[in-house]
Amino acid sequence: MGSPLFFAQALRYYKRPEVMEALVRHAADREVSVHFNDTFGKRPDMLTYPNDVLEFAKRRVTSFHCSEERWRDPLAIKTGASRREMDDLRTGWDLVLDIDCPHWEYAKLTTHLFITALQQHGITSITVKFSGNKGFHIGVPFEAFPQEFAAQQVKNLFPEAPRAIASYLVHYVEEKLVMVRENAIDFADAKTATVDELKALLKDELFIDVCPSCKKARKRAQKETIYACPSCGRTQKSNEEYLRCACGTIMERFVATNACACGSNAAPIRSFNIRSLIEVDTILLASRHLFRMPYSLHEKSGLASVPIAPERVLGFEKTEARSDRIPFTMSFLERAGVPRGEAADLLGRALAHEAQLQPTERKTFEAPEEAVPEEFFPPCIQLILKGI
Repeated sequence: MGSPLFFAQALRYYKRPEVMEALVRHAADREVSVHFNDTFGKRPDMLTYPNDVLEFAKRRVTSFHCSEERWRDPLAIKTGASRREMDDLRTGWDLVLDIDCPHWEYAKLTTHLFITALQQHGITSITVKFSGNKGFHIGVPFEAFPQEFAAQQVKNLFPEAPRAIASYLVHYVEEKLVMVRENAIDFADAKTATVDELKALLKDELFIDVCPSCKKARKRAQKETIYACPSCGRTQKSNEEYLRCACGTIMERFVATNACACGSNAAPIRSFNIRSLIEVDTILLASRHLFRMPYSLHEKSGLASVPIAPERVLGFEKTEARSDRIPFTMSFLERAGVPRGEAADLLGRALAHEAQLQPTERKTFEAPEEAVPEEFFPPCIQLILKGI
């Protein structure tokens, strides 16, 4: 879309007063970066006045992008600043889930599932917009989150908190909103697809095995041979027919089923892998992460990133995002009237889920080959050994 025709279309579009006003309104307190067809402009930047949009368009800017984070002074952001400096400058952040899928009907379906998941956690301040090309952005404004959580300022929990929320919602959708039957998959109340239909569309594995105890993905249980010494207690994995311990004793042979990292031997549960359909880019976000601003054009499609009502996602068609058909009646990440703290439960569940996913180190200990001399026994044991 780098043709003169597109630049003429972009200039004609961005000079419209309603477009300029919508972009400036959304840019408040945010770092802005403009895009010149295939490269970004300087950072940080801002949009302060409607005429700023027109001036950028005259310089052949094709799209506008902004930060999920809100800043006290966006122009004070420095590349390479310390975590403390960024936390001092940041005033908040919005949750933006970037749902991207190459299959249009499933892009709408999975966006609908994530909206449903947020609604089932009591979130009412959900806003949605078409990304401009293949997917959607789901937004929850910072006002929905509590100011403090677990004695920490929530504004400083970036990018850890939104990343944890995205990961938790992926897990929630897989576990609660997608039902796997023998030859079909039910996507909540929206669609049923056959396994063969999905296999023809997708490259990644359709299913993952989840431990029923810790809820983490794990491999199917496999049998392994373990030898244990009846004399010194030493254990060792081996495929040999028999094994002699270092102490000289013939070891006993056992066939065991390897457990999950949490220690559970329970058979894993087969679950649909929602990541085979979509990429939830928020999981990979870092500080100063950008997303396409609402009402900005998209270079590849020529369409606008237009906000839509959450309940209209399943019926939305890309033709509604043509620059000559946009009504400019909706906003994205609307801050007014948001119940403060309505996302506190979601935040708590997400952070708890993230903590549960952290790897736990399982330590193994070997028995000493020689006994510890009595002179090294603690005083209480030496006293006991003297007898009464």
